[in-house]
Amino acid sequence: VVPPPTAADDVPLGKGEQILLVDDEAAVAQSMKLLLERLQYQVTICGDADAALAAVADNPEGFAVILTDYRMPGMNGLALAAKIRERDARVPILMASGFSDGVGPQDLRRHGIAELIEKPIEYGPLARTLGRVIAASHQCAAEAGT
Repeated sequence: VVPPPTAADDVPLGKGEQILLVDDEAAVAQSMKLLLERLQYQVTICGDADAALAAVADNPEGFAVILTDYRMPGMNGLALAAKIRERDARVPILMASGFSDGVGPQDLRRHGIAELIEKPIEYGPLARTLGRVIAASHQCAAEAGT
């Protein structure tokens, strides 16, 4: 059981927003789910890109953020982001990777990825990144009138 955050953690908490977590390693996905739940997010896990695409198709407005791993069998995180962008240009996508693999800021922007999160993922930086990305998404939606 992961203890709830305390004031000493000094990180922004979610408000129950739904996050789609895409990672082919079940143990990593479960650890990330616990971390995200500690930050007060709701989490849907998909073990591969095809399942993630199906989840987005089934619930196109349902996710505040998509957090995908870069290295996955079949379709990597960049390709997944590009396919999601074909369907929905609004949902923020974060990509996690322990390897740079030559992926630079231009690659991220071209595939519609808001930010790269380096592994190992740390609690504080993850919380701040999610808070910033979700706030920016809400601001864009408000400006667009949606």
